[in-house]
Amino acid sequence: MVSSARAQAEDRAPVSARLLRVLARGDAPEPRFEAPEVYGRGAIQRIARALPPVERMYANVRFSIMRSKILSVMDLLLPDEGPILDIGCGFGLFAAYFGQTQPARRITGVDPDARRIRMARTVAAKLGLEGHEFIV
Repeated sequence: MVSSARAQAEDRAPVSARLLRVLARGDAPEPRFEAPEVYGRGAIQRIARALPPVERMYANVRFSIMRSKILSVMDLLLPDEGPILDIGCGFGLFAAYFGQTQPARRITGVDPDARRIRMARTVAAKLGLEGHEFIV
């Protein structure tokens, strides 16, 4: 048992010194929180499989730039249901991703490229996303 004088001295020690003692004993607390990926790779793989080969490569590169944790944070910032406007939606990659995470979202994607809009519609249909609209 630790004497009260020693306990008081330990309480006054700098936090860094106390932490080093705990780590040296090997009984450091387990991390309590991890940033979970809501859908992560699975959602991205489903989107990529819904695209032709060239666009599939583009989608994989595009999503590799955005880390899954960033996508999870963005997902938390969007409303869980109702309308969302995606300006410059391109192939509808983000609409497809965020539509999978919360099916009650109704995403309207707008892009000047008619070919990309057609592809966005195809992806949404292949993924079974309902209520999404893509407009040139």
